[in-house]
Amino acid sequence: MIKVFNKKVNALDYDIMYQESLQYFERAAHQIVNLKVQNDTEKARLGFYYLVFDLLFGETQVQDINKFIIDDHFVELVDKAPNNKNKDLGIDAVYIDRDEKQIYLLNFKFREKFVTANKKPKHSEIRSAESFLNIVTSLEEYNNFIKREDKKDYQKTLDKIDEIRELMIEDSSYNIILYMVTNDKSKVDENDPGARPFLKRYENFLQLRDFNLLNIMDHLSLQSPENEAILRIDNRMMLEHNVSYATKSYVIELNLVNLIRIASSDDTLRKVTKVEDLDLDCLNSLTLDFTLLFDNVREYLGNNKINKKIIKTLSEEPSNFFLYNNGVTIVAEEISSKPNIIDESTELILKNYQIVNGGQTLRSIFKYKTENKVEDIISNLVSASVIVRLLVTSKNEELTNKISEYTNSQNPIKEIDLRSVDKIQLAIEQRLDQEGIRYDRKRGSGKEFSKKYDYIISMEKLGQVLFAYEGRPESAANSKAVIFSNYYDTIFNEDPKLFERIIEQIRLYSEIGTQYQMTEYNYYEQKAYYVLFMKRCLPTKSIDEIIEILEDILINYTPEKETTEARKFLQPSFKENVIEKIKSLGGKVQGVFTVQKKRRDKLEEKKMRINNKEQFWDGFTKYLCELEEFNYNLPTKKIASYYTISRVGQEDIKCEFSIGAKTIGFIYGKKKDKNFYNFLVSHKKTLSEKIGSELIVRDWNDTNISNVQGLRISIKNFGLNYPDNNVEAYKILSSKFTLLDKAVQELLK
Repeated sequence: MIKVFNKKVNALDYDIMYQESLQYFERAAHQIVNLKVQNDTEKARLGFYYLVFDLLFGETQVQDINKFIIDDHFVELVDKAPNNKNKDLGIDAVYIDRDEKQIYLLNFKFREKFVTANKKPKHSEIRSAESFLNIVTSLEEYNNFIKREDKKDYQKTLDKIDEIRELMIEDSSYNIILYMVTNDKSKVDENDPGARPFLKRYENFLQLRDFNLLNIMDHLSLQSPENEAILRIDNRMMLEHNVSYATKSYVIELNLVNLIRIASSDDTLRKVTKVEDLDLDCLNSLTLDFTLLFDNVREYLGNNKINKKIIKTLSEEPSNFFLYNNGVTIVAEEISSKPNIIDESTELILKNYQIVNGGQTLRSIFKYKTENKVEDIISNLVSASVIVRLLVTSKNEELTNKISEYTNSQNPIKEIDLRSVDKIQLAIEQRLDQEGIRYDRKRGSGKEFSKKYDYIISMEKLGQVLFAYEGRPESAANSKAVIFSNYYDTIFNEDPKLFERIIEQIRLYSEIGTQYQMTEYNYYEQKAYYVLFMKRCLPTKSIDEIIEILEDILINYTPEKETTEARKFLQPSFKENVIEKIKSLGGKVQGVFTVQKKRRDKLEEKKMRINNKEQFWDGFTKYLCELEEFNYNLPTKKIASYYTISRVGQEDIKCEFSIGAKTIGFIYGKKKDKNFYNFLVSHKKTLSEKIGSELIVRDWNDTNISNVQGLRISIKNFGLNYPDNNVEAYKILSSKFTLLDKAVQELLK
């Protein structure tokens, strides 16, 4: 039997990581004004932040990453805002993925030298996030915090907390993932008695993950070395396909043990053809060879629904794995076959192969393998099989990319990942390289800096830059998904001047960030997008002049409701002010998204809000109490956590309001009855039909943010003219609430 061992990291791996961190620092340093760091250890420490954001999230833009990081030491060194100090409340960085609805909190631990011992993060390190999470999830804690006299010392942290709270209030499906990031071998122990109460408290929406030296080295080794594997397949489990007279491709049914074997990091095991020759007890120690996934268009999608089902099938129905899974696609430069007449099998030899589809399946299998008991692993993996396509592509990179693109359909993948192998993106990468600009097409590629570049930009960032340039600066920051789907062909077109425009905008984007650092103003990426757009409309103005114009607009802008400075740039009304200013200065508003004239009224949304909750409650209950059908005593204090009337065009009227959990409980005498909320959740479809409007009920357990617990009524197209005041809305809402009460009482019987 062949014995395999755990992949380990050593002092040499640490040195590679350390040098890589230094390179990331050097790349970032020339983009940060007046950064004075002499010590190599300090350089590596700062560079480690940039390295991790590239490997974990595919973020390579220095100015963006600087805004994600709230660590007090980092901010003091790097942030050149007027108040370049910040207390971080135990969280070093915050990254929000709006497409996947994930909020990542990162706790960094950088060790100055390699640590031989397998240290576990102390529970105190894990619980250092407690203060931050308490303020995020508790309205009482939040209100107490913002009343503190020293809150300005926490401003950058508080901005992140405000952003998270706003997102989770609007959409309770957001998850929070806490990463313990370190450059040593330590791994989180979720069973640590000191950490268990903390994890239990937030278990409904918090996940805990590691990102340690082993993870880092897996990423840094992402290259395509020569490789070879051997499979012995029963002829009954194999179909041949003649691609040409010279080559053949195959469709096979492959046992998961053999799939793990050829996908593992053990070169010796890849050539062991008989399962009986393997030491199955060592399956749990095999690690996935990430170099085999180099051409796969996406990173691991984590604990999404599909990957959870893959693991569940392995645990509960391994024999049905073949039926439920879409399979794996492997491309190879060469596949040779050796038939065995005696046992009616065929030996397939794969040379220089890559797994272009099925990366999620493989990662889920390896995750299952490491998180379950050995005896269960052996039994279930032996019982499970999967369909595998083995395709010969020789050295045709374009064919490999097309196979990768067209076969990735099992898991929902981001449009940007599919576009990364588009012909025009390959051409952009080549053209930018000629101009000394590194173009990162694929997220989290972990490429080495073998060449010095003047600028580095990700594909995602370039899309945002061009989107802003073409007239959508207000949406560029939060429209990553639609940029590479709905608007892709508009932005990345076949205009002969496309390359010229791209090069110009990249250099301009970089210059804006540099210029802002030399001012006293806070810098946000939204500001850069607006400056790009304004520069196009005011070509004779310098960057410095446009920055001053933008800041003047910001100072004089009054939003509809109080919000953070950064979020003002996302409001359509702010853009209207910018356009008016451009016109007043004799500029011409340009861009493919600013010249659309068709049904202009449909593109404009007007809203009426009552920000004073007591005012709304008094107006609403006045009409409610006049209705004979409603016979309850009502609280007099403020209640409505949300109220808005919107008009899109002339006829589409939408009215929404929500009522807090405490008020609902007061009305029905069930102030703290969670079963009552479960009752409302289970019957919301029926209740919606009864009132003739959409009813949204926030389950008690949906979120820990107290001010969104309760009920929301959404009424669309209810036929009233857009009101000059709220009286008409009050009447409609009170009538709907009466119908709701009647329906609830009928169900309670």
